[in-house]
Amino acid sequence: MKHLKILDTLTKEMTTEEIAKETGLSLA
Repeated sequence: MKHLKILDTLTKEMTTEEIAKETGLSLA
């Protein structure tokens, strides 16, 4: 489960702008 923990940490460290950008690309 190490991978999930790392992923969770990276997500929490992401800025709102980065999340919005990633979401925008995913929904595009």
